[in-house]
Amino acid sequence: MAIDNIGQIGNIASHSGTLSRTAVATTATGRTGASPLPNGSGGSGDTVTLSKLGQALTGQAAEVFGYLDPKSRKALDDVVANGQASVKDVVLALQGEAKFALFQRTLGETADTSEEADASRQITEQRAAFRNFRQESAGKRREITALTAAFESGAIGGDEALKQIGDRIGEMKGIAAKHGQDGEPGFVGALDHGATVFSSKASRILQAGDGQGGTSIASQEEQDAMSKLGSLGFDATMYRDAFARFAADRT
Repeated sequence: MAIDNIGQIGNIASHSGTLSRTAVATTATGRTGASPLPNGSGGSGDTVTLSKLGQALTGQAAEVFGYLDPKSRKALDDVVANGQASVKDVVLALQGEAKFALFQRTLGETADTSEEADASRQITEQRAAFRNFRQESAGKRREITALTAAFESGAIGGDEALKQIGDRIGEMKGIAAKHGQDGEPGFVGALDHGATVFSSKASRILQAGDGQGGTSIASQEEQDAMSKLGSLGFDATMYRDAFARFAADRT
């Protein structure tokens, strides 16, 4: 990992999410962020009533709907009532979310191959190494920030600032080498490799599940509905762990 660009160093930590979900999330949802759904604040909060939408749902969609908290149920009821989404949209989206959650459970319960286990080990080791690098180099980063500010304020000349900043970068490269973050695989390399490996695992499970070499968790219609509700703000910040709890309770 080249560290000449100091701005990149602080961005690397953002890659440390759960790889199994990252590997398949685009296939399963295709969501983008947007304005939030109504928050249902007009209700009594913890009081659970069966809404018009709730009464219209049947089967698995109704079961999944029951795992949502009152605020989330009210929000879905509102977007149907105001015409932003149809009952069919909600049914399809809930079915898709249920499939995704069940797949995530299967993914977690399926034993890793030796390659997958090795990728997990590398990620764990490189995450710890990167954390140690960040901690040990923190002082150098602060010094670079201070030198930059001093140059911008005129307290130090450009040549001297460049020399001192170059010295600090050299010292940071030495720290990076000490912790194995100056080349491959490094933390980012381990994450990239892991994403590829676990994407292959997801495909392997999908193909075994339907016996027809399928590559999608949810149908296109369900994915479209999930994307539509996602554009209205029905995402993880709204429903939190509702679908994971639904999947965990399935026998």
